Amino acid sequence: MSPAPSETQRVLPGTPGAVALRGAMLLASEGEERLTLAALGDVGVIGSGRARAAREGVDSAFRVAAEALRAADVAFANLEFPVAEPGTVRPDRSPEFRHDADVPAALARAGVRVVSLATNHMMDAGSEGLRRTFAACEAAGMRAVGAGANLEEARRPARLEARGQRVVVLAYAQAGVADRASATGPGVAPLDEEV
Repeated sequence: MSPAPSETQRVLPGTPGAVALRGAMLLASEGEERLTLAALGDVGVIGSGRARAAREGVDSAFRVAAEALRAADVAFANLEFPVAEPGTVRPDRSPEFRHDADVPAALARAGVRVVSLATNHMMDAGSEGLRRTFAACEAAGMRAVGAGANLEEARRPARLEARGQRVVVLAYAQAGVADRASATGPGVAPLDEEV
């Protein structure tokens, strides 16, 4: 049985065992707990977040979530933007929509083991931004899914083990044609049954 929500939590109607806490949804187990998963959506250390990271260190961007991420058997994040240098973002995209190279390592230090690169912004810095993002994730010890040098790579899942359980993570995105991986070109795994 799920514990009663505290004063800072509220029960979410129609979702037994789920509570909201400071804008995050926490799902409580109804049976024997076999595996815990923590997830962050649309991580973007940009704008005022980038300024704060410059002042306080990039780890400050994930401080609030780090305890829950580290406590989980598997922690996952959606890395919304590519790792890219200023001035390398495509002219038709917002120049702010890029991550500094230290963001993936900060996510890993916060406890994230796997990230999705399947976003509508991942190709904002072209194939070089995608390459740098994969390299930064690999250097940080994180698996990255949902994008690749071609469609086959973009569809390749991350395979993890946690608590003796096999975990497979896939990521797909509804992205524009220019951002989709193809048989021979880089991009994100398209959420399109025709491809």
